[in-house]
Amino acid sequence: MNYQEAQTEAKEIAEAVISEVDTYGGDAEELIHQAVDGNMHVIYYSRAWDLVSSIRLYDHSLFIDAEMNVSGMLDGTETLDQQITVMAYEILRMMVTHEYEQFTLEAA
Repeated sequence: MNYQEAQTEAKEIAEAVISEVDTYGGDAEELIHQAVDGNMHVIYYSRAWDLVSSIRLYDHSLFIDAEMNVSGMLDGTETLDQQITVMAYEILRMMVTHEYEQFTLEAA
């Protein structure tokens, strides 16, 4: 996954969350969590590594912010692959949240 693909994925998830909230209601933050938590770029180790590596290379500030956010989530017993999936989750969650906020600002 390259950086552009990550941005596209985040936008698609944000659009799906907006549609869900508009149609059925619900908490956008929880819907974002559910969508990101089950995303293939988070649950499969090789895809998580690709996502994290791409963001580290092309958006280092996002990588650092995500790294700081996950530092309190890990207890040191995780394997490196497990740590990367947590990092991938946080990166994608942050990207989707940003896209969701952009869409809702534009709609207002």
